[in-house]
Amino acid sequence: RLLSGLIRCGTCEGSFTVIGEDRFGCSTHRETGQCTNNRTISAAILENRVLAGIKNRLLAPDMLQEFTKQIKSEIRNLNHDRGAHRAALLSEKVALTKKIEQLVKVIEDGLFTPELKARIEKLDERRQKIEFELSSLPEPSQIMIFPNLPDVYRKQVENLSATLNADDTSRHEAIPILRSLIDKIVVHKRPGRGNVGLELFGSLSRLIGLAGGKNASENDEIGRASCRERVEIS
Repeated sequence: RLLSGLIRCGTCEGSFTVIGEDRFGCSTHRETGQCTNNRTISAAILENRVLAGIKNRLLAPDMLQEFTKQIKSEIRNLNHDRGAHRAALLSEKVALTKKIEQLVKVIEDGLFTPELKARIEKLDERRQKIEFELSSLPEPSQIMIFPNLPDVYRKQVENLSATLNADDTSRHEAIPILRSLIDKIVVHKRPGRGNVGLELFGSLSRLIGLAGGKNASENDEIGRASCRERVEIS
């Protein structure tokens, strides 16, 4: 199940575990009676409420701002890396050409040896590899930032919801990533027959990466701690 092992009781802080085929309930209340939280909730309703809460949180203005910030930062870094790599290759090519010319001058001055010839051939081989790599690089240009980033982001959030509700390989791949970003889901007893309140604790701002199709490392504890938050789910 999508959320098994992540659900806690808001009264005793014990585990909410599966009861029967498709419901969750407080294990302490059921096993010892020492917890007053007698509420249960179906797995389907719980998942739907949590996913809807995540979706609403991701669509909040501050999350949209964070998404835009991340995209702009990544594009800047990519543009820099592409330019730096080309510049490094060109610099190496110039240095190799200079060395080859110097060795050729030595040979022209009458100091030919088999070792010099082999050295020139080796340097020229490297220069040719660099020329080939340069020819295969895309033309130097700046990657532009989409002017409709808000629309792109909203579409990605919709795709995330669709992926997690699908019954295929993409869902099975997305579930472990989603679970790694959720610390816990707390189920509270609310007034009224069967009513429950839900709170989600986790690193929801890192779900922006999942919505964009990126991997989110479960072991990145520093990143998780820096953006951990609490979301109340209606």
